[in-house]
Amino acid sequence: MLHRAALALLLAFASLLASCGGGGGGDSAPPYQLSFSPGTLATTYAQGSWQTVSVTATLDRTVSQTVNVAIVDSTGVIEPTVQLTALTPTSYQATLTAKSTLSVGEHVGSLKVHLCYDNPATCNSPLPGSPFSLPYTFTVTAPVVLPPAQVSPASITVDAYQDEVPTLQLSASLTSTGGTVYPQIVDPAGVFQPNPPTNVSGGYVTSTLFLSTSLQAGSHSGNLEFRVCTDLACNQQVAGSPVLVPYNLVLKAATNLSPLSRAPGAGEWAQHQANAAHTGYSPMTLDASKFNRRWRWTPPNTVSNPAGNIQPVVTSSGSVYAVTSGYFQSASVYALSEHDKSTLWMRDFGSIFAANPPSTDAGMLYLATSGHSATYMWGFDGTSGAMNFRTAFGSQWDHYLAPAIANGAVYTNGGYYGGLLSFKIADGAQNWFTNLSQYDQWTPAVDSQYAYAFMPTGLNVIDVNTGVTAFVLTEPNNAVQAYSIFGAPMAIGASNVVVINGPGSYGSVNRLLNFDIAGRTLKWSIPGSFSQAPAFAKGVIYAVNGAQLEARSDTDGSRLWSWFPDEASVDPFANGGRNIIVTDNLIFVSSSTQVYALDLGTHKTVWTFPKPGQLALSPNGVLYITTPATADLPVSLYAINLN
Repeated sequence: MLHRAALALLLAFASLLASCGGGGGGDSAPPYQLSFSPGTLATTYAQGSWQTVSVTATLDRTVSQTVNVAIVDSTGVIEPTVQLTALTPTSYQATLTAKSTLSVGEHVGSLKVHLCYDNPATCNSPLPGSPFSLPYTFTVTAPVVLPPAQVSPASITVDAYQDEVPTLQLSASLTSTGGTVYPQIVDPAGVFQPNPPTNVSGGYVTSTLFLSTSLQAGSHSGNLEFRVCTDLACNQQVAGSPVLVPYNLVLKAATNLSPLSRAPGAGEWAQHQANAAHTGYSPMTLDASKFNRRWRWTPPNTVSNPAGNIQPVVTSSGSVYAVTSGYFQSASVYALSEHDKSTLWMRDFGSIFAANPPSTDAGMLYLATSGHSATYMWGFDGTSGAMNFRTAFGSQWDHYLAPAIANGAVYTNGGYYGGLLSFKIADGAQNWFTNLSQYDQWTPAVDSQYAYAFMPTGLNVIDVNTGVTAFVLTEPNNAVQAYSIFGAPMAIGASNVVVINGPGSYGSVNRLLNFDIAGRTLKWSIPGSFSQAPAFAKGVIYAVNGAQLEARSDTDGSRLWSWFPDEASVDPFANGGRNIIVTDNLIFVSSSTQVYALDLGTHKTVWTFPKPGQLALSPNGVLYITTPATADLPVSLYAINLN
């Protein structure tokens, strides 16, 4: 058999040999020797690829006549294209290509190299010693199949509640060639919804994945198949398809409606920081190992009111009250069942400047709406939602904290140019109005004798019966406010009022103050960067100062201990405006990313929840967290079982 590669070698080899001196075809000289280096052609390659091998052939002496060459491949292991390069007058390098179509396995044999004075197809006049044998060993491995697409992410991991699975995106860059292809994403286990919306543009694929609506809570593992098909119906796939994307999903139940049990001695979370003194204290002993998410509620108007928020919530007799409000958008108040978040009643205020946080007392609900002519103090029956009163009062574009309820009256920041108002809880009639500096975002602390309103000018101590300012206690380092106070005084112990004299932030300077009301003096003043609404219990003040939570003595303000959240941020409490809750054994505080529970004895973290927000604590042992909107979730109210 004459290998076709002989034609490529014939002229080149002949011209080179013709230039050499030596014996001719009629020589009686001994046979020629043709040696090969390497002595055996050997290579290993994957089926479907081409592999070149080189060999150097050297004659033992020159030939004076033209010699023609033929390479005989009796088993068909090399391609017909052969390259020949002269190295010396008697030495040549040949480059051959092993066939890509050889079967997987080892191919062993020999190529025959014929040197002929005549036509190598017949080779009636061979060079003495010809033909020569060139052994070969070609090892062919299984074909290497490249994936038809580079898929990202390479795997999917989700650990979430059923009602807040993050948006799952899958993208791929197509690498297959050879005509139009059609990508398809398939989940044989049915964990994901079929036929996810997919966009293909310029060889790039993006798809949004949705979980099956019937998927139960628990662990779900499997592989998504990213198929690259040669036809729209995907009757045939390209080599290497499908690309598998492993997934591991842990879905937690969206609700855990365990029985509610009222803690002995615990009061309702009825006002700003629980009560008219704003101490943020609830007399409970809690076991953090029992904490779990009860439910999550999103206001029905969230879609049409994406900029709205849920104001800090309050509780009463198994109900939790949530006010939703945006900026000149739809505002409402909802009475929700603590048990299962069902709506007991709802009041729509329409599109107004603001609806402010509520307070409860003796089965009634109170809140202020604001914005010039839309400014009212409202009183509702907490059970039925029936309006008891609506009383107008002066305001500009102000926001208020929850009103203080005490002494049969409702107290709120208000007035066209600033002030404090008192309304009767029975019918909403105004008791009195006291002019104060024009600031908003505050509420007074109230006891049986005085209402306390802190302005940059000092602590205004106002008689609850007459509205007359009894006296003002000042502090020489009072911070300058822009327009809003962002806080409230906290009445503690016997005739002491604690104040943060300006909204704190990381790196800013303000002060934590303790005024002695009976002595009419400033008891102590501590510089720092205080933020969030503080809490107080059993002689200890709990406040966020810069990047840490501090426990300070109410006697002299000395620091008893401090705690830093385990977060990378240098400013974990950025964007303050949140609050602290203290119980008999735990303290709750929110950073910018999550809520922590700390043990008061060890000062160690015993529980976290991966959402930040305003906190409230029901006597039924339910912690409420109001969270702002995120990229994946709307504004939400979370209920956490604590017992």
